[in-house]
Amino acid sequence: MQLKQIDTSMLVQLYENADDNSVTKQTIASELEARRKNNQRFSKEDLFHINKTLNRALTVSFFPNTKSYGIIGNHVTIDIVLTDEELIKLLQNQAATPPIKTYGHLKIKVLAKHDLTSEQIFELEEHGIDTSEVYEVMHI
Repeated sequence: MQLKQIDTSMLVQLYENADDNSVTKQTIASELEARRKNNQRFSKEDLFHINKTLNRALTVSFFPNTKSYGIIGNHVTIDIVLTDEELIKLLQNQAATPPIKTYGHLKIKVLAKHDLTSEQIFELEEHGIDTSEVYEVMHI
């Protein structure tokens, strides 16, 4: 199977629909993990810009086998929660020439509850998300 040529969204769908413990699922999981390790698709500044500057809710989709995926599944609609210091730093990074991109942990608030339990929401909001876990972002 030529997995490197398959779009990440399609690969996630194949993973979710593969039989548990199958060789195919394990092979897909390995490819997804390799992509996640090098994932710099969305920086904190990118997500901040969409969420705070453009004032849009974010629906983020997570790579399988990540902490966030384990808590809530494929995707969730969120708002970023920032301290004053984090806000200032992100604004400075955006204004820099060239703009500075940083990656890592962000605190969030869940906006669309869907089928999530209060325990899942609490855990996700308590721990936040890591930008390396996000493979796709949609905004409303």
